[in-house]
Amino acid sequence: MSKVGLDGSSDVGRAGGPRRAGAFGLLSLVLFAIALVTSRVMLVLHEWVGHGLTAVAVGGQITGHRLFFFGGGFVSYRRAEPFSLGESLLVSLGGIGVELLAGGLALLASRRATSVAERVALAAFALAVLVHAGFYLITGTHHVFGDGRALAKALGGARPVFVAVASGLLIGAGYALASRLTVALGPWLLASTRGSRLAWAAGAAGLATALHGGLMQLEQVLRTEDATYGRIMRPAVVAEAPFPLREVLAALLGAAMLLGAYRATASPPGPAGDTPGAALRVLGPLAGAAMLLVMILR
Repeated sequence: MSKVGLDGSSDVGRAGGPRRAGAFGLLSLVLFAIALVTSRVMLVLHEWVGHGLTAVAVGGQITGHRLFFFGGGFVSYRRAEPFSLGESLLVSLGGIGVELLAGGLALLASRRATSVAERVALAAFALAVLVHAGFYLITGTHHVFGDGRALAKALGGARPVFVAVASGLLIGAGYALASRLTVALGPWLLASTRGSRLAWAAGAAGLATALHGGLMQLEQVLRTEDATYGRIMRPAVVAEAPFPLREVLAALLGAAMLLGAYRATASPPGPAGDTPGAALRVLGPLAGAAMLLVMILR
């Protein structure tokens, strides 16, 4: 019986059963490693550069921080005199600004990538970062929590208009980004029909996301609740019957991403080139290094 090795080579595309399951698992591990690298690196950049250095740049002082291994975190800061509204916006939106910049650069770089692994890593990075930034900004502004608090205050009565327009843009971006990632994954999707290729792409991405999310939830259960982080993420405005934007937007965004991925399955896969196994040999140590970075900065 033939096997799937870490090199991902041989006749895996022609085999069925165990070999295909092994190849699917390997692809899921690659996407999970990308998710770990992306979330941990961007957590550090979001908090320390986007919030911390921006606060220092306007005369503030960093007074504390907390980073979680798989979840979010915060950097706290203060200044003798209160921040103006403009300064508050600059500091509170600095983290999301860093994410948008990093995601945009990754998206541009994915166009110039020369290998399957590079295209997949950059496209997945761009999708994860840009979708997270948009979703966090929109829901935070609507529900008035986290990085959206200052923007919600600045928008006043125009807040619903911003939320509606930004939600539409995010849904469109999710469609396009999912399509790009699926095209990049093309040579690694070992299926012949469009439906089965969509199942491979969506299933591997969903499994990687669920694994990362499960680790984040497990950490929240095991760790002692952090009062500062809980206060930051607690909605400031709680209506008796609030519109469930988070759930509605997540559903619409997920549907748009599935449509974008399905559209991309019509494109013929590019040349095989490198393999998921070869990519994992690079991404595995990178994920470990990203986790070590967070551990050091905790």
